[in-house]
Amino acid sequence: MILKKAQKQNEWMYFNIFKKNQNVSSISELVEKQNSRMEEIYTNLSISNHRSPDRKDKLETYIRLAQFDELTGKEITGFIDCIEFIAFFVLFTSEQVQNKNIRKLNHLLQYSFPDKITFENTKIIEQLESEIINITNPLELAAAYNQLAKWYSEMKEFSDEMRYRKLCWETRPEYYENITPLIQGELNLNRLESAIDYSVAFFQLDTNNPTIMQDLLSVYEHEKYWPLFEKLIIKLQLNYADEDEILGNILFHYSIYLNDSNQKTKSLEQLKIARVLFNKVDSSHQAIKQIDIIINQETSN
Repeated sequence: MILKKAQKQNEWMYFNIFKKNQNVSSISELVEKQNSRMEEIYTNLSISNHRSPDRKDKLETYIRLAQFDELTGKEITGFIDCIEFIAFFVLFTSEQVQNKNIRKLNHLLQYSFPDKITFENTKIIEQLESEIINITNPLELAAAYNQLAKWYSEMKEFSDEMRYRKLCWETRPEYYENITPLIQGELNLNRLESAIDYSVAFFQLDTNNPTIMQDLLSVYEHEKYWPLFEKLIIKLQLNYADEDEILGNILFHYSIYLNDSNQKTKSLEQLKIARVLFNKVDSSHQAIKQIDIIINQETSN
């Protein structure tokens, strides 16, 4: 879950956790993976590192600085290796207060510590469940279902969590916060066809929005889900075979998946097809410049 910690004009921070797996088991591997993804998404990306603090418990820390055309200021990310997972704080800051904000980030990296929380949400769940019958506004009802799903998830009662995730979807499919946990939950329960169906429906909500494809890439990023992601891409290609811009969006992100799964040649092929599709829509399409940068980088290596 992403938790926003602070927000002031163009300066804000969020916190996230990456659970280690067979593909990424260290800060350096996570940073490499994130850097590769950023290179594919952002224009004129510049990445450097900053000295990070030493901790008394010897947990490894790392600070990355990134700058790119799509962002005013810098994205500064601090990482802590917490043995079972990697915690990271993502800070967006202007140049004027960069040093002050890095000091704040250093403090978080030095003194934050991992811990396990046991949730007992029974009373608040019972209260909200009793109030739901009186909620008539679909958006408010979807928010209530989503909240109940989160509370059940915290208590590791996944059957009830999924019951409310589906009710949230049925009430308001576009309730964004609910969607990826719903798909991930279906994958965890091995309901693979259902996961694909929800993924297709999720994409249909806003077919030209690249964020949706990025979310789907994250959901299926584990190696065991790669064959399923391939199946999803085939379905999307068939559904939008006559829609050049939508198909370009699909193939652009498919190329990212192929690159991440070390299918470099095929990745480049899909990227070139995506370029042709975007060019048919508009020769000055914003995605073309981004694609050209990636192609030049790949072909020069």
